[in-house]
Amino acid sequence: MKRKFFAHKNMTIWAKLGLIILPTLLLIVMVEGGTRLLIWALYGSPTHGMHWVFEYEPYLLTKTNKGHRMHQDVPPKGETYRIVLIGGSTAQQIPEKLFEEAFKTISARDIEVINLAQGGYIINQERIMLLLYGIRYNPDLIITIDGINDIVTSLKIGRLGLPYSNAFIAFAVDHPILNGVFSILRKSQFINAINKLRERHDEKLLQNNSELRDKTIDHIEEGLQSIGVIAKGMTIPYIAVLQPYVHIRKNTLDIEKKLSSEFDYRKDFMNKTISKLNNRLRNISSQPGVYYVDATPVCDLSKLQCFRDEVHLTADGNKLLVAHIVNAAKKKGFAIK
Repeated sequence: MKRKFFAHKNMTIWAKLGLIILPTLLLIVMVEGGTRLLIWALYGSPTHGMHWVFEYEPYLLTKTNKGHRMHQDVPPKGETYRIVLIGGSTAQQIPEKLFEEAFKTISARDIEVINLAQGGYIINQERIMLLLYGIRYNPDLIITIDGINDIVTSLKIGRLGLPYSNAFIAFAVDHPILNGVFSILRKSQFINAINKLRERHDEKLLQNNSELRDKTIDHIEEGLQSIGVIAKGMTIPYIAVLQPYVHIRKNTLDIEKKLSSEFDYRKDFMNKTISKLNNRLRNISSQPGVYYVDATPVCDLSKLQCFRDEVHLTADGNKLLVAHIVNAAKKKGFAIK
């Protein structure tokens, strides 16, 4: 009589477990390795899109870099004209010195820029950042550069005013044991790819939700107006900047199209939404001391590569953006006193 495979009398329990576990591990390695090879072939990096690691920050949920200015001692200002910059990753990646040099062209005073921007932040987080950390620097001017994160995040999660990381933090608090398992799974590019496909599916559905789009625009306008109110209470000016977006650029370079092609599916929706948002944000300039700057056309007349991807700028792009902000604000009547 033929014996069943697992009933062999010389086979130990460990050998039987090995025959189950090893093929399973091999399958996992093949699936994960194959996914990473495919992602590498498509995007040039086996870990493309894996942004699961968040460092907790009280009240703000997350921060994306250590040694941030928000936890540094506040230096005395003296006679220096101090500017606080707030926004998402586009603003975060602008060197402070670039802004300082640009503002020196319209003032003889010493200029100091403190960049409190953080990757992924939406306007609600920016307001908290300003209240917790920006005000203590006693700034003479507040600048925000934003718009895209709020629109995209509302598409990803289908709700207003919540950052992208909110779901991960909530899950960790509400389900600590399961979170331990999912913390391991989040290291997988295969799981990441599945999640990204799900997000893309949800985004495409929500692009047809005109009510969500209109409420998002309302929310952004309200958020920037509230920052204007804070600035007014401090008796200082405020420059609100609508950030550039690659698909709005009129002479987008081929290299920029290639680098941003991953998000072509949201191009038409974003263009229409940003155009409508731009028209609405002109209203905030009616507040005394508030200067609205539309920076979406900043690269239109340039032959240089301005974008590294959908929203982030090259060094040349940053220079054009900063010069545009200073010149546009000056034309609207802004002056350093």
